[in-house]
Amino acid sequence: MKTTDKRLLALLRTAAMGSSPPCEIFENMTEDDWRTLYQLAVHGGVVAVAYDGILRLPSSLMPPRKLRLAWAATVEHIEQKYAHAWSVAADLAGRFGEHGIRMLVMKGLSLSQYYPAPSRREFGDIDIYLFGEKEQGDKLLRLWGAKENRSSDKHSSFVWRGLLIENHACFLTMNGSALNRDLNDRLKKTVEADHGFSRAGQPLFPSVDFTTLFFMAHAVNHYVSGHLVWRYFCDWAMILRRLDGKWNMQAYEEALGHTGFRSFADAVTAVTVNEWGLPSGITLAFERQPELEAQLRKERLLLKTPIDKDMPVLRLVIFKYRRFMARRWKYRLIGGSFRWRIMQSVRYHLRYPQSILWRK
Repeated sequence: MKTTDKRLLALLRTAAMGSSPPCEIFENMTEDDWRTLYQLAVHGGVVAVAYDGILRLPSSLMPPRKLRLAWAATVEHIEQKYAHAWSVAADLAGRFGEHGIRMLVMKGLSLSQYYPAPSRREFGDIDIYLFGEKEQGDKLLRLWGAKENRSSDKHSSFVWRGLLIENHACFLTMNGSALNRDLNDRLKKTVEADHGFSRAGQPLFPSVDFTTLFFMAHAVNHYVSGHLVWRYFCDWAMILRRLDGKWNMQAYEEALGHTGFRSFADAVTAVTVNEWGLPSGITLAFERQPELEAQLRKERLLLKTPIDKDMPVLRLVIFKYRRFMARRWKYRLIGGSFRWRIMQSVRYHLRYPQSILWRK
């Protein structure tokens, strides 16, 4: 484990567990060391949680004043965005409720409830599911003045009140996996069972059974097309810690048995449980995947390099093709066909040709 990785983990554990930080690993840190740590925390989506860990350090070990102030300003912005998101979610649920439409809030805003300080959990957008009323929801969003953004088969996207709203038709797009429909059906049935009698008008949130399975499925889906940043491990640690073994592990294990990505789930769980020092019995038994675990740790240290906005189109296409091919080995993690993924990609770009030029 790299030194920067160890330091970030120490700050996160300190903040989440309320424990005393291991001060020795923060001794003799230079300003460059702190800036590197800050950049990793920002890229990993855990800068606010890490800041809470910093506040528990002795003053002599804290980062330089200028960086500390900048760090605090970043956290304040995250808290303001969090408060605004709750306001937007409540407003949306109320508006949809007037039309008899229930609204489920997923992912970031939902996962924040598992954190000791929910406002510290960062997110980029508000993900909603309207229980089969997606098309009507899209029409209403347009009527309310939302600006339509990039969309896909999985969800439509709108900007409303300064936030990106993703209105989901389904929960997952497991590219190249024959298990996509089955997994989505499982999650849909879980949500319907949880909220079959819920009233419209207020934001609804997923159950524990939905959250644990959806989190892992979303993680592997994201990993296939990129890599997992620190936030994923922090989320899983917070979920497991909050549930404290009091969740339906048998149902989760049964679902994993049908997914084809059990080895990936075991690797993520092993890294999380071992690094965060979580007690045995807090999750189901897992098999160690040393090579994959090492790869997960290695990749979370990678800082995203933005694509040059002035890159010529031909070079951009070549760059994206090489990146796409470099990730092909990951499809075995979901029992998927890379050939099928290629066909899906071609189909998507034909339907949304502008996506070829997206620089992300």
